[in-house]
Amino acid sequence: MQIARSAVCFAILCAAALATTGTARAGSVTIDGVPVSGAIARDGHLLVPFRAPMQQLGATVRWSDADKTGIASAAGHELVRTAIGVPTAYIDGNAKQLDTAPVLIDHLEYVPVEMLPEISHAELSVSADGNSAAITGFDLAGVNAVGSDAVSGDPQGQILYLWLWLLPISAAVCFAAYMVLTAQLQLDHTRPRK
Repeated sequence: MQIARSAVCFAILCAAALATTGTARAGSVTIDGVPVSGAIARDGHLLVPFRAPMQQLGATVRWSDADKTGIASAAGHELVRTAIGVPTAYIDGNAKQLDTAPVLIDHLEYVPVEMLPEISHAELSVSADGNSAAITGFDLAGVNAVGSDAVSGDPQGQILYLWLWLLPISAAVCFAAYMVLTAQLQLDHTRPRK
């Protein structure tokens, strides 16, 4: 009975640990040759953190936690507005349908890479496997480095890569559960039977 309980606990721990890893995997995006940190490929879409490329170009990024909206501005002009779960971005005030809605992952807004070239009429090329993309000609003409880390709803003010840690943690939990189960089995075999 004790072995069966240990085996069930092991299975539950492994399932829970593996479920936290999701379907996201590392992606690769460059803007005019400069890598964008945190790109991921998820459910057939290449996503980038909203803040990173905007600040890379000198835009100010604000986050509204109340309505889950990200807003990028430059030189006092709103460039783009996106909302979590809404497959429409407002670029220069004009609605643009997106292939997939922005998502919130580890307190960061991720947007589809296809949205970025629309902001500055740049060129986008995506690899055949969909895991990498290159954007060329991405420029916010006349904008100086005015980026800001003062964003409500993002207390760290920087990109977090917690999802990169989920897989090793899941593996460690499974290994620990395996060790406990193995120790229990060895202990059961060394006990004298009545």
